[in-house]
Parts: sequence; C-alpha cells; structure tokens
Amino acid sequence: MEQKIGYSLIDFENKEIQFWNYDPAPNPIILPNGDHIHAPELNVSYSGYRLVERWQISDETPGLFEIGQSKFFDGTKFIITKEYRGPNKPELIQYTASVRYDKEVSGIIVSNNFIFTDRQSQAMINGIVTLVQLKPDTVINFKTGRGFIEANSQVIAEIATAVASHIQNCFNLESEAIQQIEANTFTQFSQIDDFFR
Repeated sequence: MEQKIGYSLIDFENKEIQFWNYDPAPNPIILPNGDHIHAPELNVSYSGYRLVERWQISDETPGLFEIGQSKFFDGTKFIITKEYRGPNKPELIQYTASVRYDKEVSGIIVSNNFIFTDRQSQAMINGIVTLVQLKPDTVINFKTGRGFIEANSQVIAEIATAVASHIQNCFNLESEAIQQIEANTFTQFSQIDDFFR
C-alpha cells in the first residue's frame, strides 16, 4: 500500500533538511539561507533546495510486527518502506491463552437459556452445586441471560455439567493449539482464531 505522508525539503546532495507531515504543501517555506518560497512547486530548484513528496510503502498484514523502516530518495520523492515479522512462539502462546479466556467467559446455551460463564458466574454455579448437594430439595431462582428461571437440583446439575464441559473444552483447545505452535504448524494469530471458532 502506497500513501503520501507529507513533504520534504532536500538540498543539492539529496539530504533531507526538513519534513512536513501534512497536505497540501507548506506555504511559505523559509529556506535555510533565509529565502522565502511562496506556493512552492514540487521538484523545482530553489537556491539549491527542492520540495518533494514523501511516501510510505507498506505491505502490512494484520498480526505482523513492524521491525524496521528504511528511507530512500528515488529522484523525485522520498520513499519509506517497512519490514515486518510474524509472531514468535511465546507471543503465539500468550495470544492463545487470551483467545481461550475470551471463549471461556463468552457464555453458553443450555436448554434454550443463555448461561453466563465469566469467572464470577463459574464460582457462583459451583456454590449452588454445593448447596443442592447438601439440600437436594432446594429450588434456586437462577438468573440466565433471558431472565430468571426456577432451577431444581436436576436443572442445576445440567447447567453445571454444561459449564464445566465448556470450560474444559476451552482448555483442551488451548492445549492443542500450543502443541501446534510448538510443532511450527501455527505461526500466525489468524490460525489460532480459526482454530477456536
């Protein structure tokens, strides 16, 4: 992708003297020798100086890290190019954990009810399971994403089992993804995103 990022004032040795990062070209320009240029034209010599466009060329891909830039003058404009690298294994593993967490706490559907699976909800469900184990006849006013339902021990067991299975599945996926990373099969963030879908 090529994008104009501003203008540069260069001397007769093609050395950049000043840079402006706006459009249109600055007006007036005061040269190092004190001369004023009003309505400057590109690539026209003014007392040994020229105004040129400055462009940035980038082939950036989402998920890559910028590792360097280089700038050169092609005779009419300055070009900045960028270098990128893919994520390394520790970065991929850290990203996998964050994707797993997002999936883990995103909630699930149980018997047409949305069940929250964030960490606080997990703890509350575990507490309710303990309660109905101690008092099996207890009926809980359980809050779902669609409102409250009356949940007896059987419904609570169904919800708790589904939540536990969901969480374990998320960690299983994380473990499998890390194996793929260690085997150099997964080398991009997008592969991890696809794997967790």
